[in-house]
Parts: sequence; structure tokens; C-alpha cells
Amino acid sequence: VGGLFLGGVLPGLLITVALMSVVVWCRGRLNLPREPFPTWARITRSFLDAILPILTPVILLGCIWSGVVTPTEAAAVAV
Repeated sequence: VGGLFLGGVLPGLLITVALMSVVVWCRGRLNLPREPFPTWARITRSFLDAILPILTPVILLGCIWSGVVTPTEAAAVAV
């Protein structure tokens, strides 16, 4: 199983580089506007708004490993 996961690293990196190249090329060709860099207040607020979705895998795995829910019930909790 570990070999299968490692087998997906190189294609994933190649796709990442290809998509980044397309974005840079389109940005230059279409002369798209740039937004100003966000302030620290906006970054902090965005992070606080996203804390629950970021922690969802941790919460679900913690519930499964602690025996509170089964994997099937964890799927329902996630929904």
C-alpha cells in the first residue's frame, strides 16, 4: 500500500507544476488584475473561520480511535 501511495507522488508533482504553469501563462496573456496582499487581520480572521474544517479529520479520527463512533457512524458525523 505504501508503494502505491509513493507511486502517486511524481504524477501529483508533475500535475501541480503543469497547472501552475498554465495559471502563470494565462495571467500574463490575459493581463488579469492582481489583488493586494491581505492584512494580518484578514489572514487571522480567515484562519479562525476555517479552524473547524481544518480540524475535521482530527476530530473524526479521534472519535474512531477512541471508540466513540464506528467508521460508518463517523461518515454520518462528517456529513
